[in-house]
Amino acid sequence: MGRLSIKAAVCTDIGINRKNNEDNYYLNGKYLTPLDDSLYCSAFMSPADYGVFGVFDGMGGQSRGEYASLCAAKTLDVYREKILNDGTRSVNEYIEDANKQICNEMKKTNQRIGSTAVVLTFDGSTAQVYNLGVGLSGAVFGALAYFLISHFL
Repeated sequence: MGRLSIKAAVCTDIGINRKNNEDNYYLNGKYLTPLDDSLYCSAFMSPADYGVFGVFDGMGGQSRGEYASLCAAKTLDVYREKILNDGTRSVNEYIEDANKQICNEMKKTNQRIGSTAVVLTFDGSTAQVYNLGVGLSGAVFGALAYFLISHFL
């Protein structure tokens, strides 16, 4: 089997019940920053032979879900190259680091903060999906996450 390439696009929308966007994404180096349109945002990526992708959903009803999802995306950017080279071990390090940062913010602000996270890695022949939900360090990092392949097609 030959090598494959991946093309990706993402779109966020606050929906009809929220006043702010608690979602974020990671498209092989791109993510939603506080300077972007926070109500609706989209991004596209040209075909690539490899990549790291993520969908982060700030926990609805929790204070500052947008902080948690941004923290998860920014931390993934720091670990991108390491994940591409080392795989699962580096994904586990990323999870621990993002969780630690979110927990530190929670202690500092005395507010509940959380985000779901789904990460997809692609090396040209294999895609791996990591789903972070309830149970990780007392569920601080997330609730049950969902993965829709349409986020990546």
